[in-house]
Amino acid sequence: MPGDQGRSLDALDRSVPDTYSNLCHLPTNEFVLKPCYGNKGGLGPLIYLVGDSHAAQWVPALEAISPTNFARFRFITKSSCPYVSLKFNKNCEKWIVNFTEDIISNKPTLVIFSSMTNARYITPLNEETYSKLWLKNFHLLSTRIKQSTQIALIEDTAYSSFDSSECLLSHRELDCDFSFRQTRLTQLLAEYALAHGISYLNFNTKLCPEMRCASGDSQINYYRDAHHVSVSLSTRFGALMKENLKDILRM
Repeated sequence: MPGDQGRSLDALDRSVPDTYSNLCHLPTNEFVLKPCYGNKGGLGPLIYLVGDSHAAQWVPALEAISPTNFARFRFITKSSCPYVSLKFNKNCEKWIVNFTEDIISNKPTLVIFSSMTNARYITPLNEETYSKLWLKNFHLLSTRIKQSTQIALIEDTAYSSFDSSECLLSHRELDCDFSFRQTRLTQLLAEYALAHGISYLNFNTKLCPEMRCASGDSQINYYRDAHHVSVSLSTRFGALMKENLKDILRM
């Protein structure tokens, strides 16, 4: 355990997935899909990862298992855009249309969706209306694509009121742990997945047992900010991700 003074800045991993630097992760002003793959020429089923930065945070986990030829991955992620239509941003809406058409056309074996649901995008809608709109449009999306592909959801990671990696600069890990509360939307999506035969990946059971989230361990910080897991943590979860995906593909 580090001392009371915390860690040095160079001991923290506050990097972002490499899909940010190679421009595979689209910024807010773009909506045209790019041919961004992990292990494109490899063997195995084609798996898409689709969503906002809360999907992109799992790219390192998938990249960690790409060399095993377990599967081929395509990364379709975009900043500040959920994978469902919320009608608040034209570029998001165009991007959703584009990736939906791509899925229907290319028929990947599995599409993994993930987006920020333990907090809300900026919207005047109240929580109940917001949740119902999300579920309605996810139902429309999943109904369109599940004729040709399996679907999985990754439960959104915890959303903290502070940056736990910043906290670790001056405090011990235990002092930077934080409480976790699922939103109603996250709960409803888990229920929807169960009711509609959609696979559900929940890494929060390991990150936040008993709804208390660890900020890190003696080796790595678990979060790079208040609500994204670090590249180091995501990479560490590669083996677990692979086992989860194997189970899904056997269904």
